[in-house]
Amino acid sequence: MKRYLIFIAFLFCLACGKGTSGKLLGIKMVRIPEGTFMMGLENGNTDNTQPVHRINVSEFLMSATEITQRQFQRVMGKNPSRVIGNNFPVENASWFDAVRFCNRISELAGLDLCYNTDTWQCDFSKNGCRLPTEAEWEYACRAGSNEKYCFGNDKSRLTEYAWYSANTSGTYPVGVKKPNAWGLYDMHGNVYEWCSDFYDENYYKNSPINNPTGPQSGSYRVLRGGSWFNHSDYIRSAHRGREHQGVGDSHIGFRVVYRP
Repeated sequence: MKRYLIFIAFLFCLACGKGTSGKLLGIKMVRIPEGTFMMGLENGNTDNTQPVHRINVSEFLMSATEITQRQFQRVMGKNPSRVIGNNFPVENASWFDAVRFCNRISELAGLDLCYNTDTWQCDFSKNGCRLPTEAEWEYACRAGSNEKYCFGNDKSRLTEYAWYSANTSGTYPVGVKKPNAWGLYDMHGNVYEWCSDFYDENYYKNSPINNPTGPQSGSYRVLRGGSWFNHSDYIRSAHRGREHQGVGDSHIGFRVVYRP
């Protein structure tokens, strides 16, 4: 009976949806202001961060941390992670797993579903939960910075903000390191994060200026942020990774967004 009452209370919390508390279904959300930034990096470790180009981004809300195993378990009833810990980021989740989580959150909160699970296309006009676009992710990570990292270019400060190859050999509880200027944790390192976009190494050459959502098709989905096994160059704000959407691994997780 006690477990049943706890579950009912949790569902009541979910039903509250978007509130003034800054939480969506128990997930702390951070409001990201609209703005303009220069996306990409001229001297990146690969050519896929070029050319640097101007992007306008509308206001949105993003989860303050990567989705944790506790949050994923409560919503989906399972935990795919290899290294278990309630406050560790959920990992070993495919892009499909992340999208199903987003739709389930939206459903429980009485919001529109952004993803069509027959076609796996995202309707960005809907008000539900979804994965960030690649542009939203980089804009949020930078938090007003034009440097390599959210805090500047000094690599010696990375250990203050990130779990990566220099200070860990695996995932770590979220929210332990310093947040960026907008209150987002673990944007550098810990686990890579799925984005909604298909990946195209040449997409930047023809990217729209306003709220780009990526190519219409592709073989991979975008990964951002680097992970615990990456060195400093691969956890920069502009770094772009990729993976097949059906693949999960211990270095891949995600965070969520919605438009107010």
